[in-house]
Amino acid sequence: MTLLKVENLSVTDLRNGERILHGLTFSLEPNSCLAIVGESGSGKSMTCKALLQLTNPWLEVKGSVYLHGKEIPKNNPNEMQKIRGKKISMILQDAMTAFDPLYTIGYQIEETLCTNLKMSKKAAQAMGIEAMNRMGIYDAKNVIKKYPHQLSGGMLQRCMIAIAMAIEPDIMIADEPTTALDAINQRDVVEQFELLQRTTGTAILFISHDLGVVQRLAQKVLVMKEGSCVEYGDANQIFRRPQNDYTRYLVETRMALSQPFRKIMDREEVEVVNVKSAECI
Repeated sequence: MTLLKVENLSVTDLRNGERILHGLTFSLEPNSCLAIVGESGSGKSMTCKALLQLTNPWLEVKGSVYLHGKEIPKNNPNEMQKIRGKKISMILQDAMTAFDPLYTIGYQIEETLCTNLKMSKKAAQAMGIEAMNRMGIYDAKNVIKKYPHQLSGGMLQRCMIAIAMAIEPDIMIADEPTTALDAINQRDVVEQFELLQRTTGTAILFISHDLGVVQRLAQKVLVMKEGSCVEYGDANQIFRRPQNDYTRYLVETRMALSQPFRKIMDREEVEVVNVKSAECI
């Protein structure tokens, strides 16, 4: 059975009548990754907010969203409270504003895990520290004592991902989760997403502008432009033979940007081989 099915999802700004999303239809299978890609302002983040009914009150959302074959009711806060967190978790793009500045990281982790997993504070703290260690936060016992403003954006992003992974939801929505991280930490985070899928079967809705990460993680890709879907289908097919001009532009641009880096890496590999050959002589 399809895990998540979205039919004709549209968002309209009631203040000026502007259409932000135009009839999006897509699905997410169990233990798979669907990536939503597109330029800034294309509607990627708005799509996920609409799914979780987190849009502003002046935005009208139409369409149907099905979870495990059952339609998610609209305007039912109590039902959405049960869905957000344990069934569908979301990693927000701006980690600096995702945490409450008045409470320590440890308090917020405990509160989240206790609410969603119905466990004691002591057990939640232990689980939170273990999850942070898996994310490469090896000084977790010290980190949980700090307030959000005392940590970098990258560290907060790792903490947020650790919380979501500890809950092991049916679906994890990741909105640009590697934006605030350097290349090495990006690789570690991507590996954690892959591990999460293998060990828990969690499906991932991955929003990113980094086509390299998308190509590694996703089985399906939804390409968006100006609130509309311009291409949707198998990831390998889209990267190898894109049908839409805009998708072709994105793929070709990504390849052009990565060529200088590849040349440098190839040159360094040749130099290393030459040095080793000289040492042998």
